[in-house]
Amino acid sequence: MQKRVGEEDQYELFKEITDNDVVKKAAELLEDVRWKNGVVLMTQPPHYKFQFEDDNQSIGSNYDLWISPNKDQVELVIEEQEKYIQLNKNQSAELFEFVTESQLINSNE
Repeated sequence: MQKRVGEEDQYELFKEITDNDVVKKAAELLEDVRWKNGVVLMTQPPHYKFQFEDDNQSIGSNYDLWISPNKDQVELVIEEQEKYIQLNKNQSAELFEFVTESQLINSNE
């Protein structure tokens, strides 16, 4: 998991999630949502970037994550697949806690 530094498109390592149950739950949540096809242009770089890894090997897609202005929902883009989703509030809170181990509503973004 990488977190944006400042307002530019620069990132630093934020967290590595090693709990397999947490990784599995996050992956299942993202598999179960209905992604929309298409290219989405956001007004700012993503707040976070993450991918799933297996024994330090990247598997699957790279996810870009934005926090809504009300800090109650997240939007995700899989750029290489041209897919987009805005999760509902419950899904947003659940995924955000999985990947950051903090509450969405208390985020400092």
